[in-house]
Amino acid sequence: MRYHSDASATVIAHRSPRETRPPVTEISSIIYSKNYLNQVFTGTIINFLGLSLIGLIERFSLQLFLQPQSIYFGLQYDRPYQPDLGID
Repeated sequence: MRYHSDASATVIAHRSPRETRPPVTEISSIIYSKNYLNQVFTGTIINFLGLSLIGLIERFSLQLFLQPQSIYFGLQYDRPYQPDLGID
């Protein structure tokens, strides 16, 4: 029976080999793979949302700047405004 100053080390020292935890490298690789998959999934979702948001902004900006007559109540802005003053 070995005595350690650390309580967790004492518990590990008295365990049978079957009860021991997997090595730290195995645990860290499992944690890393889970974190990596989470990062991949969240990154994919964020990229998809960002691209769709950019697509919506681009669509509405094209409507605003390239087709102004569809927004300003059908008025044509390709020719100068000539008010009808009733004078011929």
